[in-house]
Amino acid sequence: MCETCGCGAAQENHHHTHLALPVKGLTPKLVKEVELTLTSLPGVSAIETDTEAGNIAFALEENGNLGNVKEALQQLGLEM
Repeated sequence: MCETCGCGAAQENHHHTHLALPVKGLTPKLVKEVELTLTSLPGVSAIETDTEAGNIAFALEENGNLGNVKEALQQLGLEM
């Protein structure tokens, strides 16, 4: 298990960063769509949404692009 973040990846295989983005407009209806959209992006995994806090947490691999994540969320009508 990764001791850095506790994500379950072996320490030698830990090649990602855990991020959390505060968003406005996240509703329970959008959660599934957000998860499907973000998992379709290269290098994005382990998505967790919190509608009460207005927060989306995810792991971004080395081949992931934060700009693509933000753009996808904006296309779903969410504000950061």
